[in-house]
Parts: sequence; structure tokens; C-alpha cells
Amino acid sequence: MREEQVATTEGLIAKRLVVWSLEILSEAVLLAVLFIVVAFFTFGSSRSENLFEDFLFLFVSVLMAFIFYTGFFLTTAIFRLILGSRRWWLYPIVATALFLAHIEYFFRRTGGLPGSDRMALRLGGACIVFFSTVGGNRLLQKWALADGGRSRFRFGIGL
Repeated sequence: MREEQVATTEGLIAKRLVVWSLEILSEAVLLAVLFIVVAFFTFGSSRSENLFEDFLFLFVSVLMAFIFYTGFFLTTAIFRLILGSRRWWLYPIVATALFLAHIEYFFRRTGGLPGSDRMALRLGGACIVFFSTVGGNRLLQKWALADGGRSRFRFGIGL
């Protein structure tokens, strides 16, 4: 009985990490698109003729400069593992608040964007993070239901 609980808990942790990885990847892609849209409206047409190069540059920039540099990567991983999903809305709200705190830190450290562009990135980014985490919770819920509800932990890790 105890071994089954440990195996179930380990499986849930692994599923949470997979879902969190998908969330971070989708957030990075969508944030890069958002940065391109904001840059287009701020600076006019693209400086390069290849939109794919712009996207790739901004995707890597979002991953490195925002997600890793500010600690968004680490803090969301910790909260994804700790927070149970008994309340489906809790982690998306926490992740959105973390995004807003980290983007503010990022803006203060880097500067360079007009206020209206910062607001567009805050609002658009908050929506991206919120809806990708809601989708992640939905996926975790489907996985838990596919397990036949065998785990007493449901979607959490038992903390």
C-alpha cells in the first residue's frame, strides 16, 4: 500500500513537471509573438526582411533574458510542484502574479520601453500566462481522471 502511494506521488510529480515544461514553452513562444507585435507597433516594420529570424531572436531573448534571468523559470517550477490543484484557479493566479512581479523587475533592470508598450506587455503577458496555466491544470485534471482516481492525492503531491 505504501509503495503504491510513493509510486503514485512520483508519477504525479513527473506529470506536473511535464505540464510545467509545456506551459513554459508555450509561454515563451507566445511572449515572443507578443514582443514582435509590440515592436512592430512601436518601431514600425521589421528591420530584417525575415520574420522567422525576428521570431527566433525574440524567442531566445524571452527565454534567456526574461524566463531565466529574472527567475520566473525557477519560481513557477516551485509553485507548480507545491500548489495542489484542488482549486483549479489557484496556480494560474499565482503564476500570473509571479509573471507581473518578474516583468516589473525585468523592466526596472533593462528600461528602454515606453510606458504604453510596457502596459501592453504586462496585460498581454499576464493573459498568456494565465490561460496557459489554466490549460496546464486542465491537462493535469484529465490525466488524474485517466488514472481512475486511484490516488488519494488527486492532482497534488500530498503536501
